[in-house]
This record gives sequence, structure tokens and C-alpha cells, in this order.
Amino acid sequence: EQAYDLAEQSRALLLLDALQESKAAHFAGLPQELLTAEKKWSEEIARLEEAIFTADQGAELDSITVSLSGQLFDVQQTHDSLIRAPETDYPNYYQLKYERTTTSATALQNQILAADEGVVQYFVGDRYLFVFIITPSELLVQEIPLDFPLAAWVADWRQAVADYGNGLNRATAADLYLQRSQQLYAKLWQP
Repeated sequence: EQAYDLAEQSRALLLLDALQESKAAHFAGLPQELLTAEKKWSEEIARLEEAIFTADQGAELDSITVSLSGQLFDVQQTHDSLIRAPETDYPNYYQLKYERTTTSATALQNQILAADEGVVQYFVGDRYLFVFIITPSELLVQEIPLDFPLAAWVADWRQAVADYGNGLNRATAADLYLQRSQQLYAKLWQP
């Protein structure tokens, strides 16, 4: 259950990043000047964190690291106060950007899934693909070694679908689609 919760939190962060990239703030009615200010402070935090890391790696004086850490603290305080303001004034934005709620496996089992339903979710790690199989009565976790080019196979599969749909070399697209579908099925679903 803990592994599933961590995978869900990670997936929520990825979705959150995607929403941010798609300018979710505009849909929530946040003024552009607040977006610009938040971006500025986020970039400053990243710059200071990189400077601290570089100073720690080299033979820099401790006083430089202390000074940079103090600056980072001040910038983080400013950033934190900036992101707290939209919580009350722009609750839709705050919810889209900062709330990280996920559904637990137990909640899926007890409140969402019908007796004849189940959920299969995948989480890609560094060396393993973790498969969570959730039914109303059990939670299973399987590890699949990433000894195959998952990203490349998925990219090929998606490209084959797009090429076929666009009428581009349909025979080649169909062959690639079939090949990658069989490979992905064998690795991701069959086990």
C-alpha cells in the first residue's frame, strides 16, 4: 500500500507539472503579474540551489555557502508568501497547482471499485516497472525488470498509430504497430 501511495504521489506530481506547463493558472483566473512573479522567484531559488551545490563541491569558503544559504532562505520565504496569497484569492489555481491529493488503494477497494472491477497501474522506476493490480479484495505488486527499451517501444507504437491515422505509409505503420503491440503485451500485460 505504501508503494502504491508513493507511485500515486509521483504520478500526481507529473500530472501537476503537465497542468502547470499547459498554463492551468490561466484557466483558474490568476493574473499574469502573479504568474510572472512566481516564475521569477522559482528561478531564483533554482539559481541559488545550484550555486550552493557548486560551492559545496568545490573548495569554496564556508562563508560563501552560509551567505548563499541565507539568501536562499530569504527568497524561499518571499516565494512561500507569494504562493500562499492565491490560496484564498484564487482557490482554483491553488488547488490545481499545490494540492496533492491522491486516492489510496484502500479507498479504491472500498469506495470506487465494483465487485467485478479492477485497476492496473504502472509506475516506471530506474530498473523496474512496478505493476499495481487492485481489486476489491486484494492489492498485488509485481516488478518487471526494465531489460527492454520501454520508452522507445511506446514511442514507436504511438508513431505507428499516428502514421496509420494520417495515411502515411500504412503498411509499414501497421507492421510496426503489430510488432510493438505484441512486444508491449508480452512485457506489460501478459505477466
